[in-house]
Amino acid sequence: MATQKQGRTRKHVTLTKFVKDGVTAFELIGPDGKFLQGFSLFSNALLDVPFNTRVRYCSSVADFYDYYFEAALYLKSTSHNNELSISELSRSELFEIIDTWSEYQIYGKDSGNPPIFRAR
Repeated sequence: MATQKQGRTRKHVTLTKFVKDGVTAFELIGPDGKFLQGFSLFSNALLDVPFNTRVRYCSSVADFYDYYFEAALYLKSTSHNNELSISELSRSELFEIIDTWSEYQIYGKDSGNPPIFRAR
């Protein structure tokens, strides 16, 4: 039987951990309240990695997902499209989000990027 524990809630996602058959794994709940399948695949691929490494990797990827959702909402809100559907990001918008992630990790809200990158 699997038991689940609610983890740290970020602005748009929640990292949860659960134990099944004696192994701790992680899942990520998205802004719509559903589990993010891509994250689950990533987390399950790490089951043979030491626990502390899994915690750090999963936490870091959860932080990126949170940043991604915040950035996507910002980009959509500044476009002429009034809908905030993040599934319609252009390739260049996606690259912009990815390219600015490392700078945001280092400088946070002082990164000098638009407010999009002040996700936390």
